[in-house]
Amino acid sequence: MKFSTIAPLAFIAILSTVATISSAAPAVEATNNKPKTSKCKTSCTKEYDPRCAKLECGKYQTFGNQCTYEAYVCEHPKEKVKLISKTACPEQPTTAPPSTCEKACIKIYDPVCAKFQDGRTKTFGNQCELDNAMCGRPKENVEVTKGRCPKS
Repeated sequence: MKFSTIAPLAFIAILSTVATISSAAPAVEATNNKPKTSKCKTSCTKEYDPRCAKLECGKYQTFGNQCTYEAYVCEHPKEKVKLISKTACPEQPTTAPPSTCEKACIKIYDPVCAKFQDGRTKTFGNQCELDNAMCGRPKENVEVTKGRCPKS
């Protein structure tokens, strides 16, 4: 074959390849529509590198590390949480007397799921946080399982 016939044939072959690829592109994009999952990071190391944050309720909370702080903020998008320092929180301000049953918790993310008598479920960062949430409430049967509560 002569060069004058090879060049146009090569050009046609390239154009048909481009046309095939561009016509297949929408089908590829359509298969990428995966259901959205939670963007919150749920597994953090247990390395203790504390962070102090002020919660919307005015309470200060120490998180075990930056990851557990970010996980809390992500999982509570409507709550205003402000990072105060890259250290453990100081003693709580003495504006209100501390509860007699509430205890200090190590802020290690080891989630537990609490199922209340009325059927509600709630994930707590660890057993200690659940105990504090139940502090001062009338005794209620709560079914507790390890791990995050299933989405309903």
